[in-house]
Amino acid sequence: MPTRTQRNEGERILAHRPTQPSISVIIPALNERDNLPHVLPKLPPGIKEVILVDGASTDGTIEMAQRILPTIRVVHQTGRGKGDALRCGFDAATGDIIVMLDADGSTDPNEIPRFVHVLLAGADFAKGSRFLHGGGTIDMPFHRRWGNGGFVKLVRLFFGGKYTDLCYGYNAFWRDVLPALELDGQGFEIETMMNIRALRAGLKIMEVPSFEDRRVTGVGRLRTVPDGWRVLRTIWRERSRQASTILIQDGRSVIPVGIPEDGVVALDIAEPIVKEHVAGNGHRSFTIAPTNGHAIADPSDGEWQSMAEMGTDSSDASDSSDEMRAVWESMTDSYRERLHQVLAGVDSAAITRVVDVIRAARDRGATVFLAGNGGSSATAAHWTNDLGKATKLSGRKPLRVMNLSDNVPWLTALANDEGYDRVFAGQLENFARPGDVLIVISASGNSPNVMQALEMAAASQMTTVGLLGFDGGMAHKLVTEALWVETEAGAYGLVETAHAALADIITACLIADRARAEVPSA
Repeated sequence: MPTRTQRNEGERILAHRPTQPSISVIIPALNERDNLPHVLPKLPPGIKEVILVDGASTDGTIEMAQRILPTIRVVHQTGRGKGDALRCGFDAATGDIIVMLDADGSTDPNEIPRFVHVLLAGADFAKGSRFLHGGGTIDMPFHRRWGNGGFVKLVRLFFGGKYTDLCYGYNAFWRDVLPALELDGQGFEIETMMNIRALRAGLKIMEVPSFEDRRVTGVGRLRTVPDGWRVLRTIWRERSRQASTILIQDGRSVIPVGIPEDGVVALDIAEPIVKEHVAGNGHRSFTIAPTNGHAIADPSDGEWQSMAEMGTDSSDASDSSDEMRAVWESMTDSYRERLHQVLAGVDSAAITRVVDVIRAARDRGATVFLAGNGGSSATAAHWTNDLGKATKLSGRKPLRVMNLSDNVPWLTALANDEGYDRVFAGQLENFARPGDVLIVISASGNSPNVMQALEMAAASQMTTVGLLGFDGGMAHKLVTEALWVETEAGAYGLVETAHAALADIITACLIADRARAEVPSA
């Protein structure tokens, strides 16, 4: 008979997930030669590996993929169907995070950072949804929309959860949760199977808004009626399926635990169970505090208890709002920790040098220009206000500072007449002088208008500073001083928050310098 104690080092699949994970992108393909040029070039930087799972293509799909992306890994599918192809790709993947991407151009590779960011914020499974705000589709006729909506309602009824989309294959997840999914689907129904099993395993699931486009060329292989029946059968079978593993969360660790023949699992954990989550159809998962107690589970009767609670009624489940609060608390703790880590990684000496650059520009009457796009533009505007107002001292020359995004009529005229790449450089042509300073704020460090602004600054003999993120991008090599918030590609929120903190630190240093100047010399 199997041992009752299932937890051991071999079963522990996650002790501490990395803050800068490697990413594997899985692309199943069958005769998608003409679509790959619309997919592979859009992949964001920083991806560890791209795996093309080829289903015996005859149109030169593999050759086209290798021509566009020489580093691509090709895996030959052993069976048939999208489900089999995905499972072949999952088996071959070595990244910490796995992303599923279609080869027909209907799913946008530029959305990958959204999924990765959600996982880094604390989720186990990031599920694409075309029906969240910010998502959408132009490739779903009425009958498919109606069918998908019906399947969503069935899954909610049978398994709980709050899915808004079901039959959509743009998902990402930590590779360490694969054992809990126990995937065995062959065709398109694997997407539904994956979503249901993630729910039943008690994974932390977050939906991500995603836009589905039409396939670029060719005819899709989804058959509405036959594949719809496969999805319906999958939902029905999953309702009565008894999982052979359970997923236990012990603090920050995730442990797949096999269920032995006697149906009883004993776990070495600390203290009684502190939170119980109903995943649907009587299947439950738990968040457990790591101490020295034991928890015992008997899936055969659906009852889960801590040793301290044996003989007491533990059937009352927490509601979904309690479950979401636990997810939010975990995401909050993870975000705080990662923000602390990335700020600690910024070179303190570089911060000091940037303070000196701005201070010297103030004292010689030079102008400091700021530029950024999107959220970085907002940071630039905020910082412009602080540099101009908060550092001002009566009787002393103030800092000349200008945000290149503030003059909206001029910016839009440049965008309309000369192109958006010129919106910053076009203004510098009018104002920049030798000795001025340009500060660019960019998470990627690759924005074309930022690049042109830096080129104009170099031609104008300006000093340049970059508040950068991700891998630093091309700007890292062009700026005089770089404040680099090193993160995985796509962590925009984390980088922008860190940039705002760095701006405030530098402003505080300049205010302290102003205060020092107010003290009369002896």
